[in-house]
Amino acid sequence: MCKINVKTIIQSPLADDDKKGDLLFHEIKAKAYEGESKEICLDFKDVDLVNTAFLNNAIGRLYDANKFDMSSTRIKIINMEKSMLELLKESVRTARLMYG
Repeated sequence: MCKINVKTIIQSPLADDDKKGDLLFHEIKAKAYEGESKEICLDFKDVDLVNTAFLNNAIGRLYDANKFDMSSTRIKIINMEKSMLELLKESVRTARLMYG
């Protein structure tokens, strides 16, 4: 399993825009295609704010088969506050509808 510290990748405790989401998306994609791991753990420790623009770009795009193969990689989320998890669930639901 590969662990990605979200705060380190976005260099901020605020996951609050699409550009930061792009940074995380590209890190996930790189780790998955390096063959480093079939399971990637996203650690949101010390991330104080998450918004939908960030989540849509970082995680929602993972459901776009033209950009990422979800069938070969498992994404695990840890240390995310409950309110942020609700936003994540909504972003995933929307992505599945859009890309599914």
